[in-house]
Order: sequence, then C-alpha cells, then structure tokens
Amino acid sequence: MKRKHNILLILCILIMALISFSNAQDYTYSLEAKGSYTTSSKVFLHPEAADLFLRGKYLMLENIYGVGIDIRRKVDNSYLRIGFSIEYLEKTENYPATKTQDGFLAIPVELTGFFYIPITGKSFDIYMGAGVGLYFGERRYTFYNVKAKVVEKKAGAGIHVQSGVDYNFYERFALRTQVKFRDLQFQSTNQFTNPGDRQLDLKPFTSQINIDGMTLELGLVYYF
Repeated sequence: MKRKHNILLILCILIMALISFSNAQDYTYSLEAKGSYTTSSKVFLHPEAADLFLRGKYLMLENIYGVGIDIRRKVDNSYLRIGFSIEYLEKTENYPATKTQDGFLAIPVELTGFFYIPITGKSFDIYMGAGVGLYFGERRYTFYNVKAKVVEKKAGAGIHVQSGVDYNFYERFALRTQVKFRDLQFQSTNQFTNPGDRQLDLKPFTSQINIDGMTLELGLVYYF
C-alpha cells in the first residue's frame, strides 16, 4: 500500500511539473530584463586624421558590463518573432601613469528578427536572430582631474547577429542566455572648457568608440 501511495505521489508531481512547463509559443509577447558582458572595445583617438597610422591609433578597453530590456512579439502562425531592445553599457579605466581616466557610455537600440527552431519539447526554445541598430553614446575623458566636456555626439548605425536559448522553468517565466556579435560604433567630441591652472589644449577633439567584442547575455523573461 505504501508503495502505491509513493507511486501515486510521484505521478502527481510529474503531472504538475508538466502543466507548469507551459510552452512559450502559447503567448504572443515576451519581456526580458537582462545583464550583459562584452569582451572588448576600442576608442579611436584620431578617427578624422589624414594620416592612416594616426587614424588607426586606439585605446583598448575590455570587460564591459551592461543592463537592458528586450520585448518580442510572435508573428501569428509561424516560428518568427520581432524584437526591440535597449541597453545601457558603461566602461571607465584609470591610468595612474598618465593621470587620466578614460571610457565611455553607450546606449544601443536594436530591432531584430528571430527564427525559433521547431523542436520537440516545451522546456526549451532555441532561436537565431539578426537585425539593425542605432547606437548612441559619449566618451568620458578626464586629465589631471579636469573633465573634458562633451560638446557634440554623433550616433552610429550597424548590424548584429545573435543566437540563444530560453529555458521555460515555470509557467510564464523563463531564463534566457544568448550570444551576440555586432559592430557598435559612434562618435563623441569633447573639449576642455575649464582647465583651472592646467595648461591644456582647449580645442575640441573627436573620438570614435567601437564596441565589437563578443557579447554574452543572461536574463529573466516573462511571457504574456
């Protein structure tokens, strides 16, 4: 008798688990809050220089972290979805030898088309995607504690590709992990306007930020 009760209990647990693993395909929208890690980026110091060597000179910045949101809509009767995302990335490094602090903030805004691979099972969804983006941001540069003010910003445009997996762990919730490759770039013009007692060049200087490293993302998804 005890064995039968145990078997019945196990069956009930399995049935409840199957019910709770609701397929994400049953919902039209998904909303994700996510964090990201990007391996590397470059700050080109003289992007408008006539000299090819000078134009290619850059400062490497690694290990960029960010946060963002992503909303996707299912295309009716298909494995396709359309997504819109916005992120906030920030990176700053201190260089004691030169008494400088250098970095940037970036705001990628991207539109993506997704194809969800039709596989058996309700717990996992695998997808691939590609799209376009607009990239806003600015360089943050300080020399001897004197900040170079941002006087002009120029947004950039680019493309990206990505793939990922959704793990539908409970009813309307899922964990999402994905990898993304993109060519994110924009320009920032800075100027020292209040140098104090420092002898600084007061002419504006333009930089180009290029965030082209691999991006890894992890997020929590809600379906509705």
